[in-house]
Amino acid sequence: MKKFLSTKERTHIDLAAVHGENSLDAASESDPRLHVRCNNLAMSLHRRLQAGFSSSMLDDITRAIGLLERASKLAGDGSASSSGYLNNIGLARLSKIESFGDSDGTGVEKAIKEFSTALTLVRSTSPLSGGIMLNLARTWRRKYEQDDSKIDDDIKKAIAFAQGAVNSPSASLKTRIKAGYLGGLWATQIARCNEDRQQAAQLLRAAANLIPLLSPRHMALKDRIRNLAEFNAMDITADAVAAALDAGSSGEIALQLLESSWEI
Repeated sequence: MKKFLSTKERTHIDLAAVHGENSLDAASESDPRLHVRCNNLAMSLHRRLQAGFSSSMLDDITRAIGLLERASKLAGDGSASSSGYLNNIGLARLSKIESFGDSDGTGVEKAIKEFSTALTLVRSTSPLSGGIMLNLARTWRRKYEQDDSKIDDDIKKAIAFAQGAVNSPSASLKTRIKAGYLGGLWATQIARCNEDRQQAAQLLRAAANLIPLLSPRHMALKDRIRNLAEFNAMDITADAVAAALDAGSSGEIALQLLESSWEI
């Protein structure tokens, strides 16, 4: 799996899945690491789906969810790994929903429950906390999108969890930037009053201000490029400037946001 994460080549994720299958097949039911073996194979199947390399995507993700549920059950509720397994189940379920839909709404409800339970099992200072909040934000947003009635409370919960994630100092920079940017965009889309516009500006400004930290001057150029590859810094900054002006901020603040992007 580690090799695939660095190369993104199909051969490496296929090999990870084969190794995971072999490891699981060779294990007995009494193996104390059986839950780890289930999790490892499930993560390989999930990664293969995300990379678009799966020849049987629905089968892969359905099996991944089953393996993760088994891993969680084997580990037990009091296990230190419970929160991680629940988070992984929710992520796999969310991927299935995004790829194949959720016609009856049960998938998104299960994912919300899994992420919510996982969040109660970690300290607020844990690096995992911010990631789980971002996952909850994405899932509540999904619920809002697929519900014909477009319940305001759902999108407000999505934005609130995004705000929690971007304000989580222990979370990774990428998690915090994604949370700020997504939450800010969602807030602009439902903005009906000045409070909404202020919240959108705050979230987008937080994301824009964090981007330079991904590419400090002392870092090698190739590493800076890799860190910034999944973010379009200029788009984030432009959206932050537009939101700031829409919220009534001064031109000076907008200029500061633009100048921060020049540091990248």
